[in-house]
Amino acid sequence: MNRYAPLLLAAVLLAGCGKAQPDAQGVIECDEETLAFEVSGTIVETPVAEGARVMAGTLLARLDPTALRLAAEEAEAQLELARRELALTEAPARKQELAAAEADVTAAASLAATAVAERERLAQLHARGLASDADRDRAADAAASAVAQARGASERLALLREGPRVEAVAAARARVVVAELAAARARERQDRTALVASGDRLVRHRHRERGEMVQAGIPVVTLVDLDRPYVDAFVPQARLAALRVGGTVTVRVDGAAAVEGLIERIGERLEFTPRFLFGPKDRPDLVARVRVRLASGNQFHAGIPADVTFVP
Repeated sequence: MNRYAPLLLAAVLLAGCGKAQPDAQGVIECDEETLAFEVSGTIVETPVAEGARVMAGTLLARLDPTALRLAAEEAEAQLELARRELALTEAPARKQELAAAEADVTAAASLAATAVAERERLAQLHARGLASDADRDRAADAAASAVAQARGASERLALLREGPRVEAVAAARARVVVAELAAARARERQDRTALVASGDRLVRHRHRERGEMVQAGIPVVTLVDLDRPYVDAFVPQARLAALRVGGTVTVRVDGAAAVEGLIERIGERLEFTPRFLFGPKDRPDLVARVRVRLASGNQFHAGIPADVTFVP
């Protein structure tokens, strides 16, 4: 049931004697728009008061940008770190690194050769009974360790000469992409600290005040579009077949000149139907809601009863 039904009923009962009856009746209403921040934060500005008329782009409220700015700076630093790690991964070995690795290979090979020779010498002495089992075993262990170190040095040199692994480079590049997306998201969130009017509006209600902490999606300001009011007229079902979306109507309110409007929407179902079955006497009383958008009418206030006449 429409909230203005009592007004409509009164208008029907008081229709003037000898006065031309309108095709339908309704109530002037205006579109409302409730705005909220898309990010969380503390409100630091609410420059527009309730009841003020604002233009498109007017600042309605602003959040403290400090936390979002710091988050954006952190994301940028993480991106720079990822890019540097990628550069290190992709970079070939430097001449100094190769020279050092080659020197390590040479030194490890020399130590391994010496250890192997010492192992052989002690093995011969042990066979002649001139060396203990412990001395022979220590020489064997030292030789094995020296050979393993020489092999490791050679493999490290081979890796340096081969360059970075394809898998390591791919992983580093993926980390850069992730960091770029995080930085872009942080920058985009930083740009959402201001709440502005989308058009010429009236500030109906300010839900939050300066200093309040708000979460994303919590209503902050409700605006009303006074320049494009509409009338939800209630049309008997017998007249619905002659109506079409885009059709022209004339709207009159008490004490004001008539204005034109266009049919914006025709309701899909009938209203004011308290029963499920209707006899022939009941059916003429069924009505449908037809929305009429006024071409001009910013002098009207919401809630005013209006008479609607359809233009053939």
